[in-house]
Amino acid sequence: MRWRNVLVLVTGLTVAGLRCESEEDCLQDPRTCDDGNACTDDLCDMQTGQCRHTDKRCNDNNACTVDSCDPAVGCVAPAVACDPSRGDKDPCRNQPACNNGNPCAVRFFCQAGACAFEAAADGVACLIQGDYCRPGTCEDGTCVMDPAFTCDDGNPCTTDSCDPAKGCIRGYPLGLPCDDQDPCTTADTCAEGQCSGTPVDCDDQDDTTDDACDPQTGQCTHAPAAG
Repeated sequence: MRWRNVLVLVTGLTVAGLRCESEEDCLQDPRTCDDGNACTDDLCDMQTGQCRHTDKRCNDNNACTVDSCDPAVGCVAPAVACDPSRGDKDPCRNQPACNNGNPCAVRFFCQAGACAFEAAADGVACLIQGDYCRPGTCEDGTCVMDPAFTCDDGNPCTTDSCDPAKGCIRGYPLGLPCDDQDPCTTADTCAEGQCSGTPVDCDDQDDTTDDACDPQTGQCTHAPAAG
């Protein structure tokens, strides 16, 4: 009976020793899960007490490097090699993955393991982030918005707005009050984008006078009719 008790005790200790009862136990366990390979992430499974080795994913999200893993040091990312024999497919001449949408870039390419671009000539028209409401010109490879840009055409008979996908939009409201700058008209209103009014009626019902409106003052004049 005594031997049986000892056997049970030893068995219980052995099972407990193979299992990580807590994260602290795993860290303090004299056994190590390090497989000596820098290309794996090593850990002790909390449920089984067994070592697990997961391959590292080496990706620096840089189109101009070649990502791989060296078992001795881990992830490495040397610069992509230039290959002039590939013509336009040479990454040092053309790398589409480097295209960040810069409207002032003629082409994108790899240079010393990093994305680079050839700038468009200064003064070339561009749109900031493709927005027609933010036009500008290229300066040193950057699109600089035209500070004078506006959709306001100065016409009181149009409603002016801007659509980022289309640019300036004109509306032509009917009946909008306006001033046609002609003192010889009245009740000026907008129609089809033009301001116009009704001519002032200067007829004095006298056949012996020539009736007219003074364009300077808007006042009616009644000069004697020529005999």
